[in-house]
Amino acid sequence: MLYIFTVIISILSFSPVLAHHTKNGEHLYGKCVEKSVKGGCIRTDHDIAPEEAYKMLTSGNKKMFLIDVRTADEYILVGHPEMAYNIPFPTLDFGNPSLARKEVQVTEGQFVKNVKKRFKEDDTIFLICRSAFRSVGAANALAKAGFKNIYNVVDGFEGKSSLVEGHDNMITGPTGPKNINGWKNKLPYTYHIHDNLSYKP
Repeated sequence: MLYIFTVIISILSFSPVLAHHTKNGEHLYGKCVEKSVKGGCIRTDHDIAPEEAYKMLTSGNKKMFLIDVRTADEYILVGHPEMAYNIPFPTLDFGNPSLARKEVQVTEGQFVKNVKKRFKEDDTIFLICRSAFRSVGAANALAKAGFKNIYNVVDGFEGKSSLVEGHDNMITGPTGPKNINGWKNKLPYTYHIHDNLSYKP
C-alpha cells in the first residue's frame, strides 16, 4: 500500500514537467498545430488571443506578466504593448539591414537566465513577438526551464498582412504591411520606453 501511494505521489509531482513534453518530435510546449513554410511551429495548443491576454493582464492579478521577446530595436522602433517587458529571444533575423542599429544577439540560455532574474516559475507569463513564431520557441525554452503557466499570444504584435490573408509572416516577409489581427491593430501600444520594462544586456 505504501509503495502504491509513493508511486502516485511521484507521478503527480512530476506531471507539470511531463505536461510540456509531447511525442513524435512535436514542440515541448503544447502540441504544434500549425507550422510555417520553413517548418517551425507558429501555433500551439497554448495559444491565446491578444484581446484575452490584455483582459487578463489588466485584471489586477499581480502574478501575470507580458514578455515581448523581439529585439530591442523592434521593441523601440515598431512599438510595444504598454505593460510588456522586453527580454529578447534569439532570432534568425539578426543583422536585418532594415533595423536602425546593430542588434545585440542573445542565446536561448541567456534568455532563460534573464527571465529568471525577474519572474518566478509559477508566475503566469504571456509571450509575444512579431508574428507568434519566436514566442513559441521562447515558450519551449521556459517550459524546459521549469516555468508552468505560459501562453503564446496569437498573431504577435504586428499581425498579418491583408495582402496575403491567411498566411503567416514567413511568407509576407518582415517589411510587408501588417494590418490585420495582432496586438497593435486592436489594443493599446506605445513607443515610450519605461526603464523598468526595457531590456538591459
